[in-house]
Amino acid sequence: MKPVLLLIPGRFNTADIWQPVVERLGTQVDVPIADPLTQQSISAMASDAWRLVADLPSHTPLVVAGFLIGGYVAIELLAAHRDQVHAAAFVDTSAKVETAESTRWAPRPWYDSSVPPSRAPSTRPCCRKPA
Repeated sequence: MKPVLLLIPGRFNTADIWQPVVERLGTQVDVPIADPLTQQSISAMASDAWRLVADLPSHTPLVVAGFLIGGYVAIELLAAHRDQVHAAAFVDTSAKVETAESTRWAPRPWYDSSVPPSRAPSTRPCCRKPA
């Protein structure tokens, strides 16, 4: 049986973000791609992604790769299914625990769906308009 590479896009990405990877791998690996666009939490995204590989035989090598928030989903999968996941890759994802201090300068408006991204004020010091 071929190895499986479960790919998890970022929150506002579609499977297309992984297309160059899929094309490069060809038929060497089975590549299911999760859809994180409809769930409301990391846990829900992880549960939904796991359904794509839950029926794999235990001897099938499984690698999980997450991009941006998909990396957080991959961490959740590792925590829940560490015996079944053989390896993981994190692309543009932090493995650090978020704290109030670490997110102090992070732009947050994209978390608030009521604020259109083009109208969201920047919270970064370098990007604020002078008062």
